[in-house]
Amino acid sequence: MNLLERIDHRAKAAPNSTAHISSDRKLTFGQLGTRSNTLATHILEQYGNDRAPVAVIGHREPKLSSLSSEP
Repeated sequence: MNLLERIDHRAKAAPNSTAHISSDRKLTFGQLGTRSNTLATHILEQYGNDRAPVAVIGHREPKLSSLSSEP
């Protein structure tokens, strides 16, 4: 099972379990799964079925960009 499959499995099996903690903010596996799917959808809409690698650069905070609809 690859990393994305593990996240998806955990998001379905235990969506309220903690995936990431930063300072006083917590990200659950359910939220991580939703954000991961949102990012994947955005990339698919922008680049279609192009199988070239895509670099995603982020930081340690749970929210990387405005793609997420969550605060």
